[in-house]
Amino acid sequence: MVKVTIADVVKRESLGEQPGHPRVHYIIMLLDEAGRRVLPIWVGPWEGEALAIGLRGLSAARPMTFEFMSKLLDAAGVTIDEVRVESLQGDTFYAIVKLRRGGVVQEIDARPSDALALAVRMGSPIFAAEEVLSRAGEDIPAELSSTAAGKGIDGIIGGLGWSKQAAQPCCQPTPEEMEGYHKTHQELVAFVFGGEA
Repeated sequence: MVKVTIADVVKRESLGEQPGHPRVHYIIMLLDEAGRRVLPIWVGPWEGEALAIGLRGLSAARPMTFEFMSKLLDAAGVTIDEVRVESLQGDTFYAIVKLRRGGVVQEIDARPSDALALAVRMGSPIFAAEEVLSRAGEDIPAELSSTAAGKGIDGIIGGLGWSKQAAQPCCQPTPEEMEGYHKTHQELVAFVFGGEA
């Protein structure tokens, strides 16, 4: 296993099936300890955004999924010894989360995006199998090896409307937004239950 760090999470848009609706992808860039290779792992928007938020240490007014999960593990006395991107089958990456509670150790199968999001929040080390790095990794040209990473993360955070300094995203809904929420709720009740809302 090779120790890796999350160098960046990058958002990319490509042409979608419908004009005007681009397909959005996020790519997690894992950098090997030597700083010579990067392992790109493509994930969905929700996973990419959750990881970017965790990397910047931001939190919402209410706990988001991975923050909640890490607090559950902590409350149960469980630590994450390590996360490993263990294999690549076809174009699908497989990860393992190594959990410890006292003297009991368990390894849990996970999607890399989920495992990485938890590792970030719990401060756990991350590893990638040499075979995975050899098959799917990319060499970093020497002239780029000193380039600072994290620009993609900052772009994602900015696009979500989060401030680097703020611990929370904005805001209380406006009265107009609350009225819209109430109307939507009424329409949903009428739709689901078939009656007047």
